[in-house]
Amino acid sequence: MAISFTELCIKHCPDGVRYQKPLADFCIVNKLTNLIETGSGVSSLCILKALDKMDKGTLISIDPFPFCQFEVEHPKYRLVKKKSYEALADLFIETGPWDMFLHDSDHWIECQTMEYEVAYACVRPGGWIFSDDYEWDGHYAWAKFLEQYKLKPVVVGNIQGVQKTSAFVISKGIVKSFVKQVWEDAKVSGAKWRKENNRLPCNSCEEGFSEYWKYPYQ
Repeated sequence: MAISFTELCIKHCPDGVRYQKPLADFCIVNKLTNLIETGSGVSSLCILKALDKMDKGTLISIDPFPFCQFEVEHPKYRLVKKKSYEALADLFIETGPWDMFLHDSDHWIECQTMEYEVAYACVRPGGWIFSDDYEWDGHYAWAKFLEQYKLKPVVVGNIQGVQKTSAFVISKGIVKSFVKQVWEDAKVSGAKWRKENNRLPCNSCEEGFSEYWKYPYQ
């Protein structure tokens, strides 16, 4: 028997969950309703509860390998089972500028570098970009992103976020070529960092599905 959305929330969304409940409250306070996240799970449930309280909005999760052991069914929700570099441009063309982007997918340097850069181009002016595991693997992709755009982070739960200061939003006509170029550049810079730091090649840069959560030192 399928578990209802309400039952999933009762089981998986206690107030003490890491960042998910505080981030959902942040969405309500800041009236964020056009939402994209990479990764899916408890965050999806908590954010959808926030959208229900506001009685508007949509959440789209991008996750080729859902790590959670449940499926979310909700009228304001969609799961896209693709890698983020395959899905982000099409979603931007469909939805227009986002109110908020949450990175909680593949935390390797290539993916984080790409997702932050694409998010900054696709989030509306004054919108928000959040990242879980922003210190993952010691590659400092998040810190470099903040420095590049002179952004000051805020802490919500145990994650960091930044508000977009630029008035620029990429056009739908060039977003596909932009994402492709950003991803190719991220793979090149990532390979350079891996070589300099004696790390294994990126196991998520191949076209096929990777072992999504494989630890880099194994």
